[in-house]
Amino acid sequence: MGVKAARGAPGPGSDGAFEGVFRAHYAAVVAFAWHMTGDRACGEDIAQEVFVALLRSGLSAELRAPLAWLRTATYRRALNELRHTGRGQRAVGRLPAVAPPSDDVDGDLDPRLVSALRSLSINQRAAALLVYGDDVGVAEAARLLGCTPATVRVHLWRARAALREALEPADEASHLRQPDEEPAR
Repeated sequence: MGVKAARGAPGPGSDGAFEGVFRAHYAAVVAFAWHMTGDRACGEDIAQEVFVALLRSGLSAELRAPLAWLRTATYRRALNELRHTGRGQRAVGRLPAVAPPSDDVDGDLDPRLVSALRSLSINQRAAALLVYGDDVGVAEAARLLGCTPATVRVHLWRARAALREALEPADEASHLRQPDEEPAR
């Protein structure tokens, strides 16, 4: 075993497989990391770290489902980043009302939706992004997040409720009347 192999350098023939995986999935990994952290630059950093880890592992050619591996690695790195820096809840209050536009990752999302997604807990956000954004099934999302399908369904239910409340127009807030108020006639 050579020095390169001992360090986890890719073996022969894996550069082409890695390049194919990188080209096919880089934008999706950046978008997922960005939405998980609420910071595009941090999302790009996480995506780069994930792809470096994939390259060093030499698994590019052997993975049957590279996107699943990439999503799991991205989720774990984003979670570690939020835990380590403590930015999770503090960042929500500092976010601008409108997310910066992006031509390749996030340009077609409503800024209100982006802001509402960022207000979700990290697990609710991850479940919603995987199931609704990336069209991953509940069972697969559970495997990627390291929890049970029932837990993913709870995260999704809570995420939908929070998003519904955050995105509901203000004029439809008639259910917020005080109990002693009569409806307008």
